[in-house]
Amino acid sequence: MLAICSLLLMAVSTMGMGYGFKKSWLLWLSIPFWFVLFLYIAYNESWFPSTAQHSFVLLGIGTTIGLGFTAVRMQMKPANETHADDNLDDTDASDRYYQAERKKYKRK
Repeated sequence: MLAICSLLLMAVSTMGMGYGFKKSWLLWLSIPFWFVLFLYIAYNESWFPSTAQHSFVLLGIGTTIGLGFTAVRMQMKPANETHADDNLDDTDASDRYYQAERKKYKRK
């Protein structure tokens, strides 16, 4: 039980920090933790039925593939994008509106 809890803590914390800080290397680091966790659950004697235990292997493979795609997507950001540039779908109209509002409050 301690092994499951520690693997789960490491997997969730590295994945959460990867998404929170937008760092792909943390997502790459969480992939082995998730995979080992699901392998441990699948092949360890536990209270799960045997069919459910083996489905955890597929869940682990799906999680690792999903995190891998997410990490690759984070690495494929444009070269001119900054870390503070979270809104990639901003349009010129919203930028013009922002600048107009900024000028209006600057005059006061």
